[in-house]
Amino acid sequence: MRREKIEEACARYLAGEGNREERFLFELELSLNDEVKKIYTTYKEIWDNYPVDYKDHESAELQLNKAKKRFSIANIGAKRISLAIAASIVVGLFIIGGSLFKNPVKTFKTGAGERLTLQLPDSSTVILNEDSQISYSKNFSENRLVNLYGEAYFDIVNKKESPFKVLTSNIQVKVLGTRFNVNTKEHLKTVSLETGRVEVLIPENGMNLTLMPSEQIIYSPSTKSIDKTRFNVDEILAWKQETLELKGESIARLLPKINNYYGVKFTCPDTVIAKKALAGTFKGKRINEFIESIEFITGFEIDKVGNREYLIKRNEN
Repeated sequence: MRREKIEEACARYLAGEGNREERFLFELELSLNDEVKKIYTTYKEIWDNYPVDYKDHESAELQLNKAKKRFSIANIGAKRISLAIAASIVVGLFIIGGSLFKNPVKTFKTGAGERLTLQLPDSSTVILNEDSQISYSKNFSENRLVNLYGEAYFDIVNKKESPFKVLTSNIQVKVLGTRFNVNTKEHLKTVSLETGRVEVLIPENGMNLTLMPSEQIIYSPSTKSIDKTRFNVDEILAWKQETLELKGESIARLLPKINNYYGVKFTCPDTVIAKKALAGTFKGKRINEFIESIEFITGFEIDKVGNREYLIKRNEN
């Protein structure tokens, strides 16, 4: 790949440009390609230390002239001026457009209420939860690397000479042969190990932790805090068995989870009802049975108001 294309991709990634699939692809290349990693590291340092205002979408040439003027006034060394100008050029490149990397990638997605079981080229099995996505490149057999958004359960074939790796936006998991769950859908990101052994890397702070069976890591990107705890396997992996576990939280907090599980939209505009706690275990995907159970447990009424849309309200009888 030409250096210009790599620089353009680095600039777009640093600027937050590109759709989810393009950013997937860049992260794969970043983890596999030493040249990409080297250039990205250089330009990230430039980006962090010599920020340029790119939000007005000016041309690369105008950005370059502004940078020259800005840094000549600052009267800094020639080396830093050239770095700043390079940063301006790179920032401008992302405005010009163009796709990121062209290396073919296989992507599998699920929508609300959907689950997908797939077998990877190395015979490992992945169960993808709803509203999730997993991708891997054409070189998977060589690197055994996947990129995940959302939640998935992994049953990995043991190959000592080639560890299996899962990349997400906040955490990286490295394994040999094992069964584990990764969830990046919530504000807290988790890796939960059922069997075997895994290493979890948090790139943002350089932490590297090892998990044993029935242990999990809970990571908060907002506070950078990490908790290593034991977990209930049946509770964490309930979704895999098409079981919805509600653990006594408020209806308002549980609605996104319920909506995702059944692939519908429940709303609850009544703030008093929304604060009520709801607990229970619901097996299967039959929405009518779920509604009947909730109405019986809570005494509330649930009306169908549209195509797969439901309103939770007080019982008027």
